Amino acid sequence: MELASKELVGVISYLLPGFLAAWLFHGLTAHPKPQPFERVVQALIFTAILQGVVSIVRWFVLLAGHVVVLGDWTENVSLVWSLLWAVVLGVAAAGIANNDIIHAWLRCRDWRLRKSAVPADEGKWAWTHRTSHPSEWFSAFSNHNRRYVILHLKDGRRLFGWPDEWPDACDRGHFVVSECEWLLPTGERAPFHRVESMLIPATSVEFVEFLKYDSEVKASEEELRDAEALLIRVNQQENADGKQSPATAPEPA
Repeated sequence: MELASKELVGVISYLLPGFLAAWLFHGLTAHPKPQPFERVVQALIFTAILQGVVSIVRWFVLLAGHVVVLGDWTENVSLVWSLLWAVVLGVAAAGIANNDIIHAWLRCRDWRLRKSAVPADEGKWAWTHRTSHPSEWFSAFSNHNRRYVILHLKDGRRLFGWPDEWPDACDRGHFVVSECEWLLPTGERAPFHRVESMLIPATSVEFVEFLKYDSEVKASEEELRDAEALLIRVNQQENADGKQSPATAPEPA
């Protein structure tokens, strides 16, 4: 029994740095936590990487020991180094995933790993067409996180505002929206002067519009007015027919 207990402690000590790195990764990213078996596999992968790093550290420490006396390399010293590097690895992996670093680099590389002159989305061969984000929903907000949005609610209303926070998935969580305005079917806007921010459940949102800045709009003022007038007429016609389509309501000026 005592031997089994020692072996269990040894296994836990061996896997602990890997589990710590995996815990930090999932705590700092929107990636869903995997099933128990997949967590163990992930921890083993992190552990293998950490063992390689600690082996390199041990080699340097022993090499430095020929010049300066640093003490003996023990299992406790190895565990401390493993935990320190687990923190570094977990935080670094989270930062790489959150900023889409590896996938973005591979998307624009040809088969020789040289930067391709043609984007991958134009039919050019690429190592991957995916992102490191957990879903298209999260990727859209991650890439457009500095823009005003229009939330199309399932009851037909439209809310304009600045997304201070947004949910990781479309079926859970809430939006925190500031500078809020209701966009009316007539083209009028109803701002909330006394409201600091609004909390909107993600389940109440049908879809989301990400708005361009004025400097990015290529249409002329006349084209914008014509488009707004057309949308208002379409919306009024649908209301007269007993239907309502929030998607045809005019865009904010």
